[in-house]
Amino acid sequence: MNGQIYKPSNKGSIVGIILMPLSMLAVGLGLSWLYLVIKSAIPLIYLNVLLAAGVSLAIGGIGTLFVKLYKLRSPAMVTIFTVIALILVNYGKWAIYVAKDYDKYVYDEMKKISVSDIFGGAENMPNTKEEAQQVLLNIEMMKSYSLEDYFGGIEGMSTLMKVFGSNVGEIYESILGSTVDEILTNCQTLKSSNMSFYEYMYEHRENQVRDTMWLVSHPGELFSDIKDINEQGRWTITSHRYSFGDSLTDKKPVSGILLWLVWAGELAMLTIPAILLVRRKSKYPFIEAEDDWAVEDKPMPNFSFYDPYPGQSSGMGMVKSEILRNPNYLLNLQPVKVIDRVPEKFYKVTYCRSRYFDEIYITVVYSVLTNPRKNQRRTTNIVEFMRVDQDFMATLYGLFEYNVPTLCGGVNRAAEVKQEQEERAKAAASGRPLSPQRPKATGAEAIFDQPLYTRPQQQPQQPYAQPQYQQPTQPQQPYAQPQYQQPAQPQQPYGQPQYQQPQDTYSNAPRPTSGDMDGLDTSNLDLDHMDFK
Repeated sequence: MNGQIYKPSNKGSIVGIILMPLSMLAVGLGLSWLYLVIKSAIPLIYLNVLLAAGVSLAIGGIGTLFVKLYKLRSPAMVTIFTVIALILVNYGKWAIYVAKDYDKYVYDEMKKISVSDIFGGAENMPNTKEEAQQVLLNIEMMKSYSLEDYFGGIEGMSTLMKVFGSNVGEIYESILGSTVDEILTNCQTLKSSNMSFYEYMYEHRENQVRDTMWLVSHPGELFSDIKDINEQGRWTITSHRYSFGDSLTDKKPVSGILLWLVWAGELAMLTIPAILLVRRKSKYPFIEAEDDWAVEDKPMPNFSFYDPYPGQSSGMGMVKSEILRNPNYLLNLQPVKVIDRVPEKFYKVTYCRSRYFDEIYITVVYSVLTNPRKNQRRTTNIVEFMRVDQDFMATLYGLFEYNVPTLCGGVNRAAEVKQEQEERAKAAASGRPLSPQRPKATGAEAIFDQPLYTRPQQQPQQPYAQPQYQQPTQPQQPYAQPQYQQPAQPQQPYGQPQYQQPQDTYSNAPRPTSGDMDGLDTSNLDLDHMDFK
């Protein structure tokens, strides 16, 4: 189990997975409206980027809150519903944006114009059916005139009139009507009142105002309006200000493909941070035995190690492969002490755990100094949420001379690790690198991590001609003796005579015995009268 990467269980609450996107949608629409208001009031490109990222992080924070409360541990499901919520949020944002664009560039201008000014005064309006019939014929003829050719001389008028039709004939038809009687009735109203163009079109003629709700319910019209805005542009690169005047000054507004790219970048800033934030929370270790998320110790101790390959570009990959093979590899790296200067490259270890240190997961971050003047660093998570045991954690605390947490019942092997590091350093300095030593097993590992067969220990060598085994306690019966009990004789070593013959007074050589044959007692045999034939 030590060294395994945490995998979510893909469990969660149905209520939570439904409430999460709805809450993100509600909060996202409110933040989008505020974002558009601030962006319109302070049109600074850097501020707009920060605002977009802030809105995305706020939406992601709402999603993360629901993931935490309802214990949603399915990254795939959480990501799908987050993307759906963000699509709806951005669709609503565009509806709000286009509605505000209508208010600023169309409806405000219509409120400033008198409807009678469009026809040149009341004397130019028809009074009889014949005159109304002639107006109707003129409307049909003017359907071949483009808006730019007819209204191009009036600033912003072509954009304003585009709301009511695609050509001049359709514009006048929407204003006066499409029949003779309708034309006469509307002209009488125009003569008797001094209404603004907005009041006449949206109060008298009862045309639909293109507000946010109407645009949301008409996606085709919304997309058409977005394309029109893209063709015209609303701001220049130098001023970043929205106005009709930009298109008629020396600076042309940003439009076309470049504006599409700007909008795509804005969409990325509004969505990617939220997706990453919610997905990361759903992948965070969850302790199934405790039915709760893993906790982090705060303040987190600083566990930093020197880079063992500071001059190699592939060093990070080698360290990663070693850690994935055995997390104890980290304990063999040189720690960065508190009094040491922060190195340019180092590895930092953070962890999260269960309440009683039954489950511990570490994350290893590789940090590289990219800009020494501004002290800017690039960090990369090379290993995320790898499980380690209590012995690893206790030894990690011991290497940095921190007090091991009380609830952590692991064995602190920091002294052994430091001794091994010193031996390795001495061996490397002498030119004879020390072979890696296998860490000592503890606990259950010490029982089950043993070889299946152990060679028996060799017995010490016995003297020559001595028995290599213990003689039985009962005396050995002589060969060819009767089986009844003989007087007890003292036990002699194997291969020696069972009694000592007297020595010759004239010679030091032993007298030959008459009953000794290859260590067997033959003294009772009558060899002189035995027929060997």
